[in-house]
Amino acid sequence: MVYWHDSKDYENYENYREPKSTYEKRSKYLIFFCLGMMLIISLILFALPRLNKIFKPDITITKLNETYDGNFTITATDIKTIKRADDEIAIGVRFEITNNTDYFYSTIHTIDQYVDDVKVNDGYASWFDNGKEDLYQSGIAKGKKVMGYATAIADKDSKKVEFVFEEPSSSYDGRKIHFVFDIPPVEE
Repeated sequence: MVYWHDSKDYENYENYREPKSTYEKRSKYLIFFCLGMMLIISLILFALPRLNKIFKPDITITKLNETYDGNFTITATDIKTIKRADDEIAIGVRFEITNNTDYFYSTIHTIDQYVDDVKVNDGYASWFDNGKEDLYQSGIAKGKKVMGYATAIADKDSKKVEFVFEEPSSSYDGRKIHFVFDIPPVEE
């Protein structure tokens, strides 16, 4: 025998359902909360690398011996120009780089060269230092330093040279440091 506690449910006993328990109510809200948090976390993880560019804008350095200090310390200490062919010159800028991170840093993959805003090939550092220093083939361990020339090949009438370093970052979107210099006259 069935006993009904509410008179309106007595008329329609097939549709009768016990009142929802507190557990059922909470579990429904908990599911929506978890789904919402997953959506928010996904948006944050997607947007974070893009926000990095807003909060860590690129740096431009235009003077020798001016130091950038971040995940690594980098200073341009010298600039030279030599004649390479009748209509070509090679520009070399000597850099000193110290690794301030907790991981190994390879310099060869993070230097781009531009002459008058056009990407150019690099030359040989040995043209400038007779092979004494090796910036391109060196990696830098934590707390260590490397020195050497970064080079660019250009037309003899070129005006500006730019070397772009990307600050090491776990998500490959680190700050870019631009070293922009007027090209000095050819050394004889």
